[in-house]
Amino acid sequence: VSAKGTQHAAEITDIKWNPTVFNILASSAANGAVTIWDLKSKKIAASFNVNITTPQQSAAAVALSWSPT
Repeated sequence: VSAKGTQHAAEITDIKWNPTVFNILASSAANGAVTIWDLKSKKIAASFNVNITTPQQSAAAVALSWSPT
C-alpha cells in the first residue's frame, strides 16, 4: 500500500475498508503504524503510531476495526 511514495516500513498486519465511506481504507503494520488512505484523492488522510513499549510488554497494531458510529 503506498501513496505518493509513502508506504508502510514493516509487514502489513491488517487492512479494512471503511463501511460507510467507500474510498477510505485503513491499514496497520507490525511496527505500530496505522494509516488511513483516501483512495479517491490518492493521499494519506491520517497516520499515527499505536506501538506500545514498556519494560513489561511490547505490542503493535495487529488488527483494525471501524467504529460503527
